[in-house]
Amino acid sequence: ETQLPFILKRRQLMALLSFAMAIHKSQGQSFDKVGVYLHSPVFVHGQLYVALSRMRYENGLRVYVADNGDHGKHENGKIYTRNVVYNELLE
Repeated sequence: ETQLPFILKRRQLMALLSFAMAIHKSQGQSFDKVGVYLHSPVFVHGQLYVALSRMRYENGLRVYVADNGDHGKHENGKIYTRNVVYNELLE
């Protein structure tokens, strides 16, 4: 037993098992819950649509847009990301 200059306390945290996959890998699959973490903006036409359209239920979607300067910011402080759409493909 060693004398430490502080009191060491152990805390046990509950962990949930989760899986991560690339946006394009999720095509053709449906999920009950989807969490989208956008550290950097999407870069391909339709990529954001694919990410947001994978869930079965509207209340199963959570999106986190990182506040790191890569995304835009409204005057009210809310952060947004661009949805890359090539209008030429839609004409």
